[in-house]
Amino acid sequence: MYYNIHAKRKTVSLTINEDLHAKAKQAGLNESRLAEQAIAVALEAHMEAELHKTLSAEIEGYAEFAEREGRFAEKLRETDGAI
Repeated sequence: MYYNIHAKRKTVSLTINEDLHAKAKQAGLNESRLAEQAIAVALEAHMEAELHKTLSAEIEGYAEFAEREGRFAEKLRETDGAI
């Protein structure tokens, strides 16, 4: 979870399609809860994309280092475990 689900709720102003609002109200949908759920899903996707970028950069950095300096396991095998 990327946010505190127990935090108190805050009144905010959102602008949405007038017809969509009317139909959601007519259907008895809780627009606040739906908006909160949609924002949570979007935030989770955003955070996962950011994590993926960070991890990809770290893995690429390690691959470059290993290519230049050699891999640790290979060095252990070459020296019979004495490093």
